[in-house]
Amino acid sequence: MRSVRHALAPQASSILTAVGAPVRAVVDLRHPSPRRVAAAVLSGAVGLVAWFVVFLAVVAATRGVLYGVVDKGPYDTAWGGPTLAGAWAVHLALGLLAVPVAAWLLAWIGTLVAALRDRIVRRRGSVLIVPTGIVVAAFGVILVVSWLHQLD
Repeated sequence: MRSVRHALAPQASSILTAVGAPVRAVVDLRHPSPRRVAAAVLSGAVGLVAWFVVFLAVVAATRGVLYGVVDKGPYDTAWGGPTLAGAWAVHLALGLLAVPVAAWLLAWIGTLVAALRDRIVRRRGSVLIVPTGIVVAAFGVILVVSWLHQLD
């Protein structure tokens, strides 16, 4: 059991980092350098993407488990249709598959946020980290806007 706990510790740390822990560590209000502010803003934007990933994973898992309750049919064109049982089974499988994928994404985003802090504030790491952070933040904006438009 101890080895499992040690194996999961980096992922848990990355997930906590992804959802905003480094923003508090990067911003020092006593010494607000432009590098620290830039790191906080970019890390915060990428952290918001992480929160949206969590939201989407919860929605997908919940809809998968409760598919027959949230969608009253008809199921002729639904994935797994034309029966309720088939549609429910497919949506359950996809919803539950979203959870480990989201956990992997959160671990990756947490690693990215830590690397952003190191690159911007401490000037260590790859020069591609900052452009990657900008692309992830921009992708997050596009994802949120697209998701909001499909609600209409």
